[in-house]
Amino acid sequence: MGTRLDVKEWMEGHVGLGAIDYADGEREGKRAGMAFAYELLIQIDDIDRFVAEPTHAARLDGHVVWRGERCAFAAGEFNMLARRARASSTKPARSRSSCASTAATCGSSM
Repeated sequence: MGTRLDVKEWMEGHVGLGAIDYADGEREGKRAGMAFAYELLIQIDDIDRFVAEPTHAARLDGHVVWRGERCAFAAGEFNMLARRARASSTKPARSRSSCASTAATCGSSM
């Protein structure tokens, strides 16, 4: 087995629904009280495979805070080097997870 790498990442700010640029989104979201935050733990079991094989995903655990509701998730997938359907020089990061929450605002807004 190759070298394991764990990465912890967090971000917080505001979401301006319908905004077309970051500054407008932050400003509109702040005015509307639409705070958002997340904390992620990305667990890469083999960094060499993760880089060499675009389909080799890492495990994703963490939580999001949306509209005051903290929603945990576990056993999601994260792929930093996913391929695009059409030719491009950029490679988007992709993640997939499910939140465990009884609040309709959390589960339906992800």
